[in-house]
Amino acid sequence: MGKASEMKNEAKMATDDLPYYACAARVGQETQVAEELAEIAPWVWVAKRLEPIRVGKSRKRDWSERPMWPGYVFAQLGAEHFFEARNIKGLHPTKLQLHPTEKRILLRAAARLDDELHSEKRRIERQRAPAVTYEPGQTVDILDGAFVDRLAAFQRVIRRAGREYGRINIHGWPVPVDIPLEDLKAAE
Repeated sequence: MGKASEMKNEAKMATDDLPYYACAARVGQETQVAEELAEIAPWVWVAKRLEPIRVGKSRKRDWSERPMWPGYVFAQLGAEHFFEARNIKGLHPTKLQLHPTEKRILLRAAARLDDELHSEKRRIERQRAPAVTYEPGQTVDILDGAFVDRLAAFQRVIRRAGREYGRINIHGWPVPVDIPLEDLKAAE
């Protein structure tokens, strides 16, 4: 093993021992506090969710990323990080150290919630995408669902319950399947 990889492993082991904290932040400033904490701490996380908002004269619906738990920022802080964090504007002096069991739960929840946020963002982006028309017989790639990453032959568009679906024949599948148009992409 090289010297650089040994140093990297030692640095990782050193940060694994640092305690995790639930830090109180001023409501509405969680993201700014997290950005400043990220400059000094090895791990910082704010739980986020997407909320619909209405903007402009037309009151068109848009999506905004907001904190799921207002006033909370989670961070891994050592003694030197803890001392430096005193000067972060919007960070309350109250910090609660998490028990190792709480730490494991937090890390699992952070991974799950971040995955859900990412999935929701992808779904919204697919809905915003302009409708793509496919020709009958054109080969398409399935982006999401049970048949993800499979190739299929497009047949026609079906409108049902206010949504558009593409009726496709999946190669090697005996019956046609209806899949939302936003989950299809022209194969290259």
